[in-house]
Amino acid sequence: MSKRMREPEAAEYLGVTPKTLQFWRWKKRGPRYMKLANRVYYNATDLDAYEKSRWVGTKDQPVEVDAV
Repeated sequence: MSKRMREPEAAEYLGVTPKTLQFWRWKKRGPRYMKLANRVYYNATDLDAYEKSRWVGTKDQPVEVDAV
């Protein structure tokens, strides 16, 4: 099972601010999250999957379908 993180920890993991995560949630974007008792949690596997999905391929190095 993946490690569950609170918002500040998840933000640091991704290299963004907690405000950025809040904005993404408000816009219905960003990594998957869970709300439990008015608290927001993220799983490391979901953060990794989100980060991996953000790669942009180039002509010289296309993004492989299996990599996403």
